[in-house]
Amino acid sequence: MLRTSPLIGATLIVDRTGVGQAVLNLFTDGLRNQATCSYLAVTIGSGTDPTIGEGGIQVPRKELVGVLQVLLQTRRLQIPRSLPDAALLVDEMMKFKAKITLAKDSTLESWREGPHDDLVLAVGLAAWQSEKTLPPLIDPPRPWPTRVRV
Repeated sequence: MLRTSPLIGATLIVDRTGVGQAVLNLFTDGLRNQATCSYLAVTIGSGTDPTIGEGGIQVPRKELVGVLQVLLQTRRLQIPRSLPDAALLVDEMMKFKAKITLAKDSTLESWREGPHDDLVLAVGLAAWQSEKTLPPLIDPPRPWPTRVRV
């Protein structure tokens, strides 16, 4: 699938949060000279900002949640009913809750605890990556108006 033309230039996100370097090594070895896409290793953790570290990028959970909330609230992320497992994804997104504690650390209820939380996680990672690769939403500068001599 990673050799097909619609995915040329795409980014495969490998979540190494629970499985670590071993699974990342399998992807690296398996994709070497075999795929037309790049891949990004991501560890989901705490904190306030994504950081680049050994083995990839660490993305705070609240960053993923924030991106999903904004995209859903602005209707930039819509889930077609024809999508396989769409009902499961919508159900898990409805059950998902973020709770900020007094210590200002974020803890997430139901994060990867339900039978299909992998769907929410996958959409969150894809949304986060796609938002990071979009150009800024600013209008291009207008050229100065030309003066007409009369």
